[in-house]
Amino acid sequence: MYSILDKIKIAKVSQFLAENDIDKRGLYGGGVDVLLPTKIYNIRKSVEWMYGINPPTNEERAKGYIEITSLGFFNTGKIITVYVDDPELGLIILGTYTILITDTTEISVATGLANSLTSNPYGYGISRINNTITIEARLGLGSSINDNNRLQVIVDSRIFDNTFDNTFN
Repeated sequence: MYSILDKIKIAKVSQFLAENDIDKRGLYGGGVDVLLPTKIYNIRKSVEWMYGINPPTNEERAKGYIEITSLGFFNTGKIITVYVDDPELGLIILGTYTILITDTTEISVATGLANSLTSNPYGYGISRINNTITIEARLGLGSSINDNNRLQVIVDSRIFDNTFDNTFN
């Protein structure tokens, strides 16, 4: 998708190309509307003006949290899988982590899971503080990702945590 600034640049080039086409083909420009360059100019200037008084703002990304709270629940070899019900892509796997014998604390499990989730190809942001992992929705989703428990964490085949902070904007 083109940004507003990209569209303004395209309009500048389009205006020039329309003028050039009209000049090369005579009075009627080979069927091109002779007012097209003026129309493109007026629309471009309107977009530039509106962009100047109301520039786009950065969207606030929705956040969901996974908190590793009970190491007694975990056994070596269990697999933690994190799913997101993305409103555009459908159900996606952000990543998986297999509990290692060296995972002796909640923080070590959270660290391993966060590292696994960081390499997701979908654009979801991952961060970790102690035993809590924060997942930020990818850009462009806006409020469409709200509701419906869109974040699911499954250990083997049992649901570990199905909570999601529905503060998507």
